[in-house]
Amino acid sequence: MSKKLIQYLFFLLLPYSFPITKTAAQSLTTDSLQKIIRSGNLNESNLIVYRQIASDFAQKGNYDSSIHYYRQGLEKSHIIKSEYWRVKYTLWLAGVFTASTKYDSAEHYLSKSFVILQKFENDSLLAQYHQNIGTLYMFQNRNEEAATSLIKGIEIMEKMKDKAPIIILMPAYMNLSGIFKNLNQPDKALVYERKAMTIKSAYQNTGNYASLYYNAATTYHLLNDTKNTKLYLDSALYFNKLYPNPRALLNIMGGLGTYYEKINNNDSAIYYLQQAIAISKESGDFYFFSEHAINAASVYFKQNKLAQANALLTEALPYAESFSDFGMLTEIYKGMKEIAVKTGNYKDAVRFADSSAQYKDSTASLSTRNSVLSFEAKYQNEKKEKEIADLTLSNTQKELTVVKRNRLLLIGGISAAALVLVLASLYRNSHQKRLIADKDKLLKDEQIKFLERQQQVVSLQSMVNGQETERSRIAKDLHDGLGGLFSTIKMYFSTLQHEQDVLKNNSLFSKSYEMIDTASEEVRRIAHNMMPEVLMKLGLVAATQDMCSNISASKLLQVKLQSYGMDERLNASTETMLYRIIQELLNNIIKHAYATEAIVQFNREDNRLTVTVEDNGRGFNTLESDSRNHAGLETIKNRVTYLNGNISIDSQQEVGTTVMMEFLLNTNA
Repeated sequence: MSKKLIQYLFFLLLPYSFPITKTAAQSLTTDSLQKIIRSGNLNESNLIVYRQIASDFAQKGNYDSSIHYYRQGLEKSHIIKSEYWRVKYTLWLAGVFTASTKYDSAEHYLSKSFVILQKFENDSLLAQYHQNIGTLYMFQNRNEEAATSLIKGIEIMEKMKDKAPIIILMPAYMNLSGIFKNLNQPDKALVYERKAMTIKSAYQNTGNYASLYYNAATTYHLLNDTKNTKLYLDSALYFNKLYPNPRALLNIMGGLGTYYEKINNNDSAIYYLQQAIAISKESGDFYFFSEHAINAASVYFKQNKLAQANALLTEALPYAESFSDFGMLTEIYKGMKEIAVKTGNYKDAVRFADSSAQYKDSTASLSTRNSVLSFEAKYQNEKKEKEIADLTLSNTQKELTVVKRNRLLLIGGISAAALVLVLASLYRNSHQKRLIADKDKLLKDEQIKFLERQQQVVSLQSMVNGQETERSRIAKDLHDGLGGLFSTIKMYFSTLQHEQDVLKNNSLFSKSYEMIDTASEEVRRIAHNMMPEVLMKLGLVAATQDMCSNISASKLLQVKLQSYGMDERLNASTETMLYRIIQELLNNIIKHAYATEAIVQFNREDNRLTVTVEDNGRGFNTLESDSRNHAGLETIKNRVTYLNGNISIDSQQEVGTTVMMEFLLNTNA
């Protein structure tokens, strides 16, 4: 699910996930909670007060304060020894951590709640657990697992019939509809939205009707049903006027702007999008501001109001970068490029087009690709072996035919010595045929050698792909396993320091915390080096620039990157292999060359790519290096061979070394 749709849905569902009556929200204050704390009385009524204040903070987007009060409530539930309240507070904490995108903490509390749920049966709490974990998976783009968990929760609640907790059944329907919209199945999404509509009258907080109708409008928008889109947007606007909610109004204004843009009513589109922009700025929702700014800039561009369009895109750019939203960045740079072209600023147009292209590409699943390559390699091996066997058999048959023919000719010559002219003629014919057979045999031998070389390349491909797969697996294990474990330990230390004031000045505790933080960063660095995320997301040039910057920052070597003609990305396996080659060359320079500067250069012309790596180090004798058969250079040469390229090394002692590699790219790959 896109980040935009996830945030839209979750903001719509916050009133369901953290319900609180209007009276309570207005009357409860931190002072009232402090009076309860000072009274020393602990009972379930007091736990409800913690819940109400934490819920109020969550609805306002103040997640840190919400987490603080939920933790206070969880601590009190331990004191009164209530398993029921323990699991409720654990589930609520998981929900707030999900909303604030702290997924490791959310998973931690969901695991704790599941352990408690095993101790007693409670269908309502079990359904809430499945709803929470489904929402977490939805935020993590794990749509299949999210749908499975949400459906489990819905099945439990529907079996409860009249006892079903509407407060979590409705958001379960709406979350499930959101997943189907993300999977481009709006017709299925509509089924669950209609189910939510049928139970809306049982939900006391009618102020949420605006969000419910807005959600249905987005589905009809995907179905290109403009009539129903407008109908449901008007209904949402009506209910929001009865029960004002700035968050819902922001969504509705943006939806109306998108609707009018679709029907080419640009003036109305600008009016409503400007309303959405103003609300998002006022509430500090800069993600939504960026989305609506991009849409408004598109309308301004259609109206030839280029200055207004460019101003909105320029204002949205830093927010999109802070969110690392590549889709949003693609649209911003694309809009800037179109404006630059229209104003004749072709230099900036090229720069913006390059930035847009870099963010546009995405990397396919590495594990799936390697699996396919592995099967392809096995198939090619079997195919080449069969061709070699067939050619060998054909050669043998040819040789036997020649031997038999020569024997017959010899016998004929001895028995018919008188027929000299006939023998001469036969000999001449035989000699010509033998020459033809010898040439045919040489041709077959060349084909065998060619196929053997191809087989070696396929074997090398399998080995290299295996290495990359193992790197990816280890990097993922380090990041998701050990990295997640360190994150949890850091969270425990942070919580412990917050709760125990005496530890703030404890040097041993501080040193331990610093060492854990250092270890966590080291694990992240190792995982990044083994399979850099920037290589998969942004491509070879960006990943190489990142590597050069990191090396330069370490003061070991100053590395510069020069790139020409690299506007389009190469295929994923070629980018990975070139990245490994450059990584190995720079490591060799650092270890052996005693250089102070190095240059990495990419130069692409059509389907020809030249990669050059130069340094000003002490150099080496290339003949001696070949005789020693250095492992590092052999690895580099093998990888160049894998890409069907050529490599040349020019090194002069005390002057430096230049490594040049040339590749013919397969533009159809």
